[in-house]
Amino acid sequence: MTSSNTLPPEFEQSYREFNSFPLNHIEAKSYGQGVLQDYRKRLSSGGEFRFIEDLHRIKVPIRDVSAEGVVTKVNILGDNYLKELLGHSQQASTPLPINGTRTPQSQDTISAQKDTKCRFVFFITESSVAPLELSGTMLMRLLTFYQVMPHFADFICLYGSPNSESANLRFSGFRSKKVLKNPTPAMCIPVMDRSGRLFQLSYNLKAARLGEVNKTWKFEQYAIYHHFDVGSGVQL
Repeated sequence: MTSSNTLPPEFEQSYREFNSFPLNHIEAKSYGQGVLQDYRKRLSSGGEFRFIEDLHRIKVPIRDVSAEGVVTKVNILGDNYLKELLGHSQQASTPLPINGTRTPQSQDTISAQKDTKCRFVFFITESSVAPLELSGTMLMRLLTFYQVMPHFADFICLYGSPNSESANLRFSGFRSKKVLKNPTPAMCIPVMDRSGRLFQLSYNLKAARLGEVNKTWKFEQYAIYHHFDVGSGVQL
């Protein structure tokens, strides 16, 4: 049994394998291997269109609201900034000796820290067919760290379409999941203020906006994910 001041090994393993999201999800078995393989394929393909190529233009605004209502603003400008925010660290590990020598290796870990009471994470894009202003590595790291429901891929994969007439842009949906009792043990992480009992919502909204410069109408879409921890009151 995991003590109240340590992280479950399942969570640590999931984080180390963040680039395989959602196959690394703690609750992967409950979604089915076929479903997760499909999401994985969609997240892996089209990266050259979905994510910005110029890493110097990466910008992920984050707004934290404390229990007292104090708002903290920070802009994440790269994966190293994101790792620092999430408490990422590397620990040296000593493998079994090979040819009489031991080769030091580093292992990605997460420092135990409580989740912010309310956090807003914004993925910026110029339009529905423009790339997101973050890297694929950053997206997978965030989705893994917060154990986001895999269905969010239905909505995030719509961005960066190489074809503005793509039928996928007409997709609308609403997905939800709730766990109010008997949560998966590895999802219960007291040291991070996670009870495992939570509501998760994922959906998209659409709007049309008149451009200020060329006065042409632009189609906009918003992919939204929200979770609320019933036990701790933490929101994302």
